[in-house]
Amino acid sequence: MSADFAILSESTLHDRYLRVESRLVRYPDGREVAFDIVGHPKNEHHFVVVFVYFTARRSAVLLREFAQAALPQRGSLANLPTGGFDPRKHASRAEAARAELSEEAQLRGGEWVCLLPPDHPGVLEAKWCRNRFTPFLCIDPEPDPAHGALDAEEHLTAQEVPLQAVLSAMHGGDMLLPAVHTCSCALAWLRQHRRVVDSPLAPPGGCEGGRGRGFTVRRLSRASDASLYGRCLGFCASPLSP
Repeated sequence: MSADFAILSESTLHDRYLRVESRLVRYPDGREVAFDIVGHPKNEHHFVVVFVYFTARRSAVLLREFAQAALPQRGSLANLPTGGFDPRKHASRAEAARAELSEEAQLRGGEWVCLLPPDHPGVLEAKWCRNRFTPFLCIDPEPDPAHGALDAEEHLTAQEVPLQAVLSAMHGGDMLLPAVHTCSCALAWLRQHRRVVDSPLAPPGGCEGGRGRGFTVRRLSRASDASLYGRCLGFCASPLSP
């Protein structure tokens, strides 16, 4: 399909944390159309997302993270441990995933699964964005006493929550899209490999002050935020060595 479209030219319009490029494309019918394309070249236009699952408690880790573009409607959204692949620090995307798990959830080790085929280039973040991401599943990690530090601009809280809370954030519009995709792939893998069975959705009413109907959330890391869910919306590969 891509052979039917040709990039005629590219030029940089803006370059700070993100780069904005002007891309001129020729369509198969001969039309020429200019687009603005956004990406993060320092990270080779790639980032990683990690879903954590604790087998014994049938629970997962969610972040509540400040999202600068969500203002003024929201200050923060649900997310998973997420970060860029930096070739200066990471030998592989799997190593980047382990680093993000240490920094944002203060966890290490566990059983790791890449949720894409080995030759997959990564899931495109948006059709106008060059960034791609690789989703990972980490099963039963342990606390990391020598965890990495958050970046200076990051503001987040990591908490262990029941799977119903994950579904709630996914289906209630309270989660960033790469995390939604990663949750979906991870839960499908867990069901396929009989690591978890389907469970009923949480009843409407959700969580208040960090406590929901029939379950509690468990804080994992330092927190300047309030509870992970001030309100809930009633919701509901290839192995890697640790």
